[in-house]
Amino acid sequence: MTEQVKRAIATGETLKDKYPVGVQWELSNIKALQHKNVADLLTEGLRRNPSGTAISFMGNKISYSELNDLVNQAAKGLQEMGVEKGTKVGLHMPNTPYYPIMFMAALRIGATVVNFSPLYNEDELAAQIKDSDTEVMVTLNLNDFIDKSVSLKKQGVLKSIVKCDLQDMLPSIKKTAFNLLKSSEVRGDTEHSVNFNDIIKNDGNLETAKVSPDDIAVLQYTSGSTGVPKGAMLTHFNLAANTTQVCGFFGENNMKPPGATNIGYASEKILATIPYFHVYGMMTAMINPLQMGNEIIIIPNPRDIPGTLATIDKEKPSITPLVPTLIRAFDEHPKNAWQAFKADKKNGFLKRVFNAVTKYPLFRSFDLTSIKGVVSGGAALPPATAESFEKMVGTKGVIKQGYGLSETSPVASSNPGYGRNDPSTVGLPYPGTEIKIADPNDPDKIMAIGEMGEICIRGPQVFKGYYNKPNETAEVLTEDGWFRTGDLGHLDDDMYLHITDRKKRMIIVNGENVFPNKIESKICKHPAIAECVVIGLPDKRSGEAAKVFIRYKNDAPRPSKVELQQFLQKELTKAEMPKYLVEVEVEAEVEEEFPNKNGKTDWKALQDAERAKLLDEAKSTQPDTQEFKPA
Repeated sequence: MTEQVKRAIATGETLKDKYPVGVQWELSNIKALQHKNVADLLTEGLRRNPSGTAISFMGNKISYSELNDLVNQAAKGLQEMGVEKGTKVGLHMPNTPYYPIMFMAALRIGATVVNFSPLYNEDELAAQIKDSDTEVMVTLNLNDFIDKSVSLKKQGVLKSIVKCDLQDMLPSIKKTAFNLLKSSEVRGDTEHSVNFNDIIKNDGNLETAKVSPDDIAVLQYTSGSTGVPKGAMLTHFNLAANTTQVCGFFGENNMKPPGATNIGYASEKILATIPYFHVYGMMTAMINPLQMGNEIIIIPNPRDIPGTLATIDKEKPSITPLVPTLIRAFDEHPKNAWQAFKADKKNGFLKRVFNAVTKYPLFRSFDLTSIKGVVSGGAALPPATAESFEKMVGTKGVIKQGYGLSETSPVASSNPGYGRNDPSTVGLPYPGTEIKIADPNDPDKIMAIGEMGEICIRGPQVFKGYYNKPNETAEVLTEDGWFRTGDLGHLDDDMYLHITDRKKRMIIVNGENVFPNKIESKICKHPAIAECVVIGLPDKRSGEAAKVFIRYKNDAPRPSKVELQQFLQKELTKAEMPKYLVEVEVEAEVEEEFPNKNGKTDWKALQDAERAKLLDEAKSTQPDTQEFKPA
């Protein structure tokens, strides 16, 4: 065995005999991508499927030809508003057809898109607007959205607002119902905003802006789990390369065997539950499907689980990117009226009956068997959850776990469409992507295969840097192009990547490194536990100690505290054993106990709150934090 094989570095050389037959590591068209405007990817989808459906939204269908016309008209309308190459255009809304329309329209004229979380309050919105130099905000006419933008425009924080009327994207019956029932939730502001319907009143004749490899397409703000959110500069080249990598890894290829999870061209239905403001949803449920000419079924509110399941039952999507929280929710949620009636513990008899018969099938269960491929990302997925979900949809191996970050546009690795599909890993590096495991204190020192270190990534999808933050950029981007992720993991002999945890999330107990992600995975092996989150708290005796929040499955029998202790003692080392345990008793508490960001538990918000609580308790003579002592 050569020294190169022993070193934990995955390159084109070390990967060539690891990839499944038909998947190539080299990106043959990489030079052509360097000057491709991301909006041209929509043109490719149009060429592949001109009369086919591009977008399905609550029963409304938009063809590729119609979508392309709307994009061109919106682009010209933005130009007439003064938007030009380099202008920052913000998108602040949930998933609706307006998102891909305005996203592609802004890019077509060379503007830069800035994605804003629809959950932001006004202060958070203002902070990101100022940090990103956003001038134009595109938002919905719903009060929760337009009011914030109007307020900020009055304060001089924003220059212009484009208001999109949600009801205009609904089929006629739903539009009428919306106008009757939701009129109080809609602002008809015309003084401070321009209506989308007005900016598209033109012939749509314009040329797509030419771009260079360094031109910024998107400012993608990081989640901020380890600090203040920063704007990752994603170039047109980064995004065009990443969607090309997805196609190379999962796209149709005659050399792939029957039964492989391929993503076909102009033949798939993609369920878009991941928010478009998040880089994961933006790439896997918008840019990539549009390039491939596939239909996108847009879900505006993925937290409406029965509504989403009903959409799957009716529209029959074949591929869906998901996060573990949604996979778990789909798996646990009632699938028919009788199950829903039994599970409803909050309402009276008549309300339970009404909810059950109006939201769920009466004489059958939701049919989810159309799903042939799920890419799971954003957080670790417990193997038991994956297995249960796959039984539900009737296809073993349907879930492919992957790995990525805002800074990698986002996808860097994934389990392949066929061959080894190992749910304990996040798979192989994408085509054209190099991954190495480096000493956390010395990125030039490469660890050995199987040894844990910091995950470093190099490839065409790696971002340009953080907007207006050269010092922070220099901390994570090396001169030779390696991105230091801050994540810890290792490569195995097959060059599959294993994630351990965030470097900054590590807990040190009596001098021993303890990783919350590893503890969570072990705890979730218990058949009664639906989810958990582990945080680290300061401790006088051990330096730090783990605290775990547990939520049980709705219908599973609860273990006693002694039984749970005995289970954990078998699974965990002494250092990993939580000192404190909180049982989240009812579903209503989950939002409070498990703060959620981008579809994954915001462990840092929870940890900050618990540490603040400890400080308050320290001032009290009667601390109320109860230790979870071994039996």
